[in-house]
Amino acid sequence: MNLPYSLKLAAPLVAALLLMPSPALGNGGGYSIDGTKSGSILPFDMEDIAAVAMETENLEIDLGMRGASIRVDYRLRNTRNEPVKVRFGFPMESSPGDKLSGYQVLARGVALPHREVVQADDSVPDQDGRVMVSIMPETIQSWMVSELDFAPNETLTLGIRCNVPHFCTHGSGVFSSCKRMVYRLSSAAVWAGPILKGKITVRAPFMEEDDLRIESPANRFKRKDGAWVWEFSDLEPTLADDIKIDLDGGREEHDVEEAKPRGTYIIQGRKYGQSILAHDISITASATQTGNIPGLEARDITFNVRNLPQDYKHDGKWYVWGVPGRGIGESVTVTLDRPCRLAGFYLCPGVKRGGGEFDRKTAPSFGQYGSVEEMDVVVNGTWKRKVRFEPGAGGSRWVSLHACPEEARTIRFIIRQSSPGSGYNVTCLSDLRLYRKLSKEPKITPLR
Repeated sequence: MNLPYSLKLAAPLVAALLLMPSPALGNGGGYSIDGTKSGSILPFDMEDIAAVAMETENLEIDLGMRGASIRVDYRLRNTRNEPVKVRFGFPMESSPGDKLSGYQVLARGVALPHREVVQADDSVPDQDGRVMVSIMPETIQSWMVSELDFAPNETLTLGIRCNVPHFCTHGSGVFSSCKRMVYRLSSAAVWAGPILKGKITVRAPFMEEDDLRIESPANRFKRKDGAWVWEFSDLEPTLADDIKIDLDGGREEHDVEEAKPRGTYIIQGRKYGQSILAHDISITASATQTGNIPGLEARDITFNVRNLPQDYKHDGKWYVWGVPGRGIGESVTVTLDRPCRLAGFYLCPGVKRGGGEFDRKTAPSFGQYGSVEEMDVVVNGTWKRKVRFEPGAGGSRWVSLHACPEEARTIRFIIRQSSPGSGYNVTCLSDLRLYRKLSKEPKITPLR
């Protein structure tokens, strides 16, 4: 029987979204690896998991810009001719301070009680007894624990509903970051037998196929009706079946040996991009809001379109362009000094706050200004892609242009739909970061 986690893992996985059972040990919960007790790593006892078979799993993941909505239903069957009580836990895996929301666990159409249990330290020595390693992902903060009684040979449906914030990882060796979610299908291996039948559907209503990457499992998901779908039968899941989805263009890395941000790269599988500096482009707008940004008047920061591209020479400034009213039909045009194929760009569809030098108590927030919900991105006046933004979702997001076959000379951003702000009749865009396409993987200098 495969275990959900192993000491052989080179690094902890992140952002789990799953039903997380575990083999029970009499001392309060732990794993047995190669017949050797590895330590008490769960803060609660698991009971009779191996008596229950998972006949079906139907998982739906709806990806938003800030998090994911999870809806999963399991058909479970007690394989014994006697009553069985099962205790199980759902991990709250996230960045410190982030929490699941809307958590519900349902059986027989009724919500089951659940309690939060803090994850204990699971560090154990390696095989030489020298280095402390962690069996569980370090991002699991706590568990939502429930119990479920089965009658002899009973079959029932168990459902879990919750909203989970995306997890951002920050690597070492190079300055890197990645927004990712992971569903640990491997955990189902501790139930009795294989998953007889399963269907996993991933939807991303505000992203296109190139805007995200399903890193694993490879070549399982098929595009169907605008979603990614994987159907399987008789699956005994292993770590290789865990679902890993990279968002926001994949992994962003910064070369510490190069002048920033020339050494900023996007790595999405075998697709690569390198940042284009603000002084390598010119930019114009069809209209611009006059005056300074309210709350920042003393710093003479305006809505001028030249402030839209992120510029490393002005760290801490506000990278904002604003247009009066709803801005429908208004546009920004970027002209490249040297035409090139584009990997894509980051863009915030409203106001994104600047650096720490600003007083965040008085500076305006995303919701106070109008924000863009839909725009056309037009390359060279011919190739076009429609982009939709999740309403109310502040922060910058990645938009892929890998599908554009042309070398870009101009990129035009045209506002098609917007929502008004609560405080100011100005619609904004901010934090534009363009990336040129690279033909091969960049050599990135690691930290020393």
